[in-house]
Amino acid sequence: MAHTYDLSSTLSPNWTAMWDLAWFGIPASDPKPGPDWTYGNWDLANFHEINPAAYPGVPYATHDPAACAPYYGFGDHRQVASYFRPLVGPYSSSGQDAESRAKRDLDLGLLRRPSDPRARLDAWIVELYTLGYTSQAGYAGGDAGYDAVADYRWQALLSAMERATAAGLASCVTGALNLSRVFTPPQTPDPYPTTQAKMDATVADLVTIVDAILASAAGLQIGGRALLFVWVGNDVLFTPGELETVFETARTTTGNDFYVVAPRNSGATTPLAWADGIHPWSGNNEWALAVGGTTRAKSADWTAKRHDPWIAQLPSYPGRVVMGSVFPGFEDWAKGFGQDLDRDIPRSEDLVLGQFDYFGSAPGLTGYLAQTWNDFPEGSNWEPHVSTAAAELEWLTEGFASLFGESLVAAETAALRAMWTGYGVSRACTPPSAGGGPRMSGPRHESPTYSPSRNSPTAGKGA
Repeated sequence: MAHTYDLSSTLSPNWTAMWDLAWFGIPASDPKPGPDWTYGNWDLANFHEINPAAYPGVPYATHDPAACAPYYGFGDHRQVASYFRPLVGPYSSSGQDAESRAKRDLDLGLLRRPSDPRARLDAWIVELYTLGYTSQAGYAGGDAGYDAVADYRWQALLSAMERATAAGLASCVTGALNLSRVFTPPQTPDPYPTTQAKMDATVADLVTIVDAILASAAGLQIGGRALLFVWVGNDVLFTPGELETVFETARTTTGNDFYVVAPRNSGATTPLAWADGIHPWSGNNEWALAVGGTTRAKSADWTAKRHDPWIAQLPSYPGRVVMGSVFPGFEDWAKGFGQDLDRDIPRSEDLVLGQFDYFGSAPGLTGYLAQTWNDFPEGSNWEPHVSTAAAELEWLTEGFASLFGESLVAAETAALRAMWTGYGVSRACTPPSAGGGPRMSGPRHESPTYSPSRNSPTAGKGA
């Protein structure tokens, strides 16, 4: 199928979306196991420290939901494998029980409603792993090769579309296929031993995702075509030609043309050669090179360094888009997922304002992504955590309002924050008290659950 590159003319310049990693579940060791019980990213019972001399001590000592240990000045939400603990407490991502579906409804509550801008987001993007060893392919827990993490993410996408449809929302949910899993699968031996096998598995995934999006009223369509995202990191060794073949084969197989948007660090050549759009990632290297007398000024320069090189390429690739990518910061609790790195872009309102300063002055952007919703280990989470009680959501919605020339209504912003501060901690942990916060002082700790070869959806993303 001959693909038409025309996303720049079909996507609204002010279209916005949130990137959801959907990688949390309640471990089996919890007093009240959740539906994603093998996931365990909340559990630090068996954590190790990469550098015990620098990060001494064991901060978590109880699983008892009635005895959450104090940590950095506020109540701990059990044993959470993150420095930024979610305001709502531990939760499961996949939407497989009532509690998890209620959390999903809360997430989707950020999307615009008629006469209610909420967080001024138009769409929700759920990151996925390859589906070859999930329930979609007929596998179940206990089966050899079953990929629980990939399955939870697939269920999270289906749940998001189901819950959005139930809320009367349309064309607002899509998937982001992380291609890294076909190169670093959790199974042994490698189920995709050849390049052709990896390409075939990716084609099958794309066909399944596109068909699911088109079958749902909530599935995201732009100009009558599904819009989906891919993550193609440096560990994905497809050539540009192979990627083009993968997408064209998927389009022919499903019988439907579709759009693809990719991140900026997709190998040595530009993704605009084979994708309809590009979105810059966090840009830790660019942050190190950015200049400015204030955080806000440095943030604007950092944002320019992340976007300008790609905008400059657009004349060579008609119909493609560069999306504005806005982050709340990047304070890397995972320390490079086991590499003992200390990658920091400080979280602050000025950092967010500086990005919108750039967006307001940069021609050539079409659409915007807020990244990420819930990447707590790398500290790029927009999802409210116990320290700031949804302040980041206020910065985000006010930034978009200013950028789009929309009216700012204090009551609307207050209602947005109240959605989260009033939700409560659903799993009976001690409510957080005031004070404390990330990066104040004292030790930081590492969890072995985060590794590029297992359940790290963002391994390599901070580069």
